[in-house]
Parts: sequence; C-alpha cells; structure tokens
Amino acid sequence: MVAMDVANDQMWEVDRHIDFLLTILQKEEHLYRELFSLLLKEQEILSRPTYETLMKNNAEKETLALKARMLEEIRMGLVKKIADGLGIAVSEINLTCLSRYVVGEKKKELARLRTEFTHLIQAINEINEKNKVLISYSLTYVQNSFHFITNLLAAGKEYRETGRLKTSGISGKFVNRRE
Repeated sequence: MVAMDVANDQMWEVDRHIDFLLTILQKEEHLYRELFSLLLKEQEILSRPTYETLMKNNAEKETLALKARMLEEIRMGLVKKIADGLGIAVSEINLTCLSRYVVGEKKKELARLRTEFTHLIQAINEINEKNKVLISYSLTYVQNSFHFITNLLAAGKEYRETGRLKTSGISGKFVNRRE
C-alpha cells in the first residue's frame, strides 16, 4: 500500500509539472509569434532602412531572445523532473512522448502546441531566409557604392583604352602618406 501511495504521489507530481510545462510552452508560443511579427516588420524595415528603426527592431529581438532563453531554462528543468518522475531519459521527452501520459484537454493542448510550433518555426525560417537575402543585397549595394566612390576619389585624370578612368589601385583602405 505504501508503494502505491508513492507511485500516486509521484504521478501527481509529474502531472503538476506537465501543467506548468504547458504554461511555459504557451508562453514560448507567444514569444515565437512575437518574433515572427518582428521579422515581418524587419522585412519592411530592410526595404527602407533607417538607423533608428533597425536599432529598435534589433533591441526588440534581443529582448525576445533573452525571454526565450529564460523560458527554455525553466522548460528544461521541468522536462528533467518529468523524465525522472516517469523513469525515462530526458532525451526521449518531447510533446508526442508526453501526450502518451496525459488525457483530455492536456492531450489536445500538447497536440495543438506541437502543430503550432512546427508551423511557427517553418514560417520563421522562411522569413529569416528572405531577410537574409535583403541584407545580402543591401550589403552588396553598400560595398559597390563604397568601391565606386573610392575609385572616383583615387582616380587620376587619365583614361584607359576601355574608356574607364585609371585608378591608383587603392582597395578601399586609407593610407597615410606622411612620413
């Protein structure tokens, strides 16, 4: 009878940890939605960037990353407690695994979160790729503009046979010619 009470207490504890885990996962879901919104906003900002808007957006993303890290630490602690309570390895715990140990609304919520996280992560990855392309184009534009201006400033008054100005071979680095 004592062993049964210990098992019941242990399962009650696991159930309580799962409840708390669901709360943490819902908060993480909210953070991922915020991140997705920020990335969409970033895409707009990148098409007409200003220093202030870029800095504000980056600060918001850093804040979200910090919050996500804190929630992840809490979640990992709960996962360890749940794994210990169930007698399984932490590496085996995922939302599908946990759904085998719960019923009713908890089971539905775990399934919903699993689906939602899958969609959110896929959407975030897609928008990140688009933003990466925009940033790459912007960087190329800045580099080409810098190269063009550098060549104009360093050019002599002589033209090559191709019609281009002769350049002094400066590669964009400033050289101090004082001795």
